[in-house]
Amino acid sequence: MSSHIPLPKEKHNKSKLFVTRSHLLSKKHEHSKLIQTHPFNHQISIISQSAVRETLAKYIGPYYNVTLKLSDFIDPAFISTYIKRNTLIALSSNRYIDADDVFAIDGQKLILSVGKDTYETLGLVGKSAQFPVERGSRFVVEIDLLDCMDPAKKYYQRVHNRLNAVLSEPVEFLVGYFDKTTGTPVTFDVPGATVVTPQVDTRSVPNMMVPNVPECLVSTNEQTDTWTEHAHELF
Repeated sequence: MSSHIPLPKEKHNKSKLFVTRSHLLSKKHEHSKLIQTHPFNHQISIISQSAVRETLAKYIGPYYNVTLKLSDFIDPAFISTYIKRNTLIALSSNRYIDADDVFAIDGQKLILSVGKDTYETLGLVGKSAQFPVERGSRFVVEIDLLDCMDPAKKYYQRVHNRLNAVLSEPVEFLVGYFDKTTGTPVTFDVPGATVVTPQVDTRSVPNMMVPNVPECLVSTNEQTDTWTEHAHELF
């Protein structure tokens, strides 16, 4: 489950502090929402009271390095083999999101974050990026890959033609490929793909103040007055 913890108004400005509790196995957990709305993020940081390196290593499977053209992703055979069967996550590498054209695959969508010049030349409908360095300097174009299954359709033909005309250069991607049901890693057997082992870096931060979470906060889902009072004490 995931829920908002109401904090005392006399202690906290609600616009500056937002606290939630969540369970990683819940379908409504907050961290999932954040990940899904940030397809170009490539790194996470975890603050923990105990060592997590070994634990993370057990659950983080390998990913792949492969060079492909953007038009390869809209090939009906590629979509049928990799997009529809399982979950594919890809991110262009060795590029800067505030200076270069960057690309991502997020499940069934091909997402292009491009500069103004590329966007105007590309000719595909998008929207202004939410956090550009300068308003109107970057644009995001989303392409639903399942709409590209039929080469006879005008949508496929237009997307294919514009990608080949403007963004035809091969791009290096980091790819994660996962079972759609279990989330476990699946072999990504595209020619040229090489396996990359995820890197987990850890460091100790001395003298850090960490809240001592009472057992009652983690042992029950019922948000009683006592539960809320203990939650307030953490902040």
